[in-house]
Amino acid sequence: MVHQPGTKAKTENRPRGVLYAAGGLVGFTALVSAAFVILAGVVLLPGWAGLQESRYELDRLKADISHTEKTIAAYDRFLAAAESRDAVLAKRLARSQLGVMPNNEWVAIDPDSPATLPPGILDIPREPGPQPPSALLVNAAKKLQRSTTRRGLFVIAVGCLLLAVYLFSYPGSARGTTRK
Repeated sequence: MVHQPGTKAKTENRPRGVLYAAGGLVGFTALVSAAFVILAGVVLLPGWAGLQESRYELDRLKADISHTEKTIAAYDRFLAAAESRDAVLAKRLARSQLGVMPNNEWVAIDPDSPATLPPGILDIPREPGPQPPSALLVNAAKKLQRSTTRRGLFVIAVGCLLLAVYLFSYPGSARGTTRK
């Protein structure tokens, strides 16, 4: 039977092979996957970024607490050495704090070097802090906090879902007809 212009083509003339079905499955999967990726990004990414920032802040505070505890231990050692009347500590303090030098000793001072505290007593080196979270994902999550961006992405995701259902559904189901 020859197709008449202006009439609807019958479903028997449409291709119904394995490749047609595979193409429909791939197209449907691609559109639905894109929609779910957009929805997951809009819903999950801001919460994940907040969690990463909280973890970073917690790790940074733990590093600060560790440094403070080491500083307290150093001050405790300093007080114990001062109470024991350590002669070396007394000389170092007199030289560094008061600028007093003993008469029978020579002290070489390099004018280019910075002033330092008595070694091993109060000079606590700060350890490197934790690495901040990935800036790319955190910035993307901050952009997703805007309501217009979220609304636009929701519309795109819903559009992808509706397009997938419309394009790749069974042809007779959309028109209310059934297959014979």
